[in-house]
Amino acid sequence: MTGAIADVRAESGAARDAHTARELDPLAAARQDRDVALADARDAEERAVERAAKVRAHAEENAETCYRVACKRAALAVDAQRADVSRYASMSDGELVEALRMETFRLSRTRGTMRADVRTESGVKVAAMRAELERRGVEVPRWKFQDRPVTS
Repeated sequence: MTGAIADVRAESGAARDAHTARELDPLAAARQDRDVALADARDAEERAVERAAKVRAHAEENAETCYRVACKRAALAVDAQRADVSRYASMSDGELVEALRMETFRLSRTRGTMRADVRTESGVKVAAMRAELERRGVEVPRWKFQDRPVTS
């Protein structure tokens, strides 16, 4: 027990001596404070660089993921368009004309309220149906609702 007390007294004495030395030599104390401040600044800079690297890596990972998702979405859209073209090829002339009439009506009546991606998809369907009818040599009709202005 006396050894522990002696250790505490020694540490306390060393701290008191250091404090006294700082008071006696203010120039040395200022140098010491400067060194501590520089070390803190270096540590802060290193932490900032590490944080920036982590943020950059995370942003790159997100960009790659978004790119892969966009590519997959585009491939699915192309596959869906190919499936539509195949389906139109298997339809009779009357069925295809009726499908074109319905899609053209949908496109002309909801143009103002339809989302841009849905409008584009609908326009692609109309173009594919028209192309199939023209390929077959069927005259593409024009309906009365196409001549009336959209009121919605």
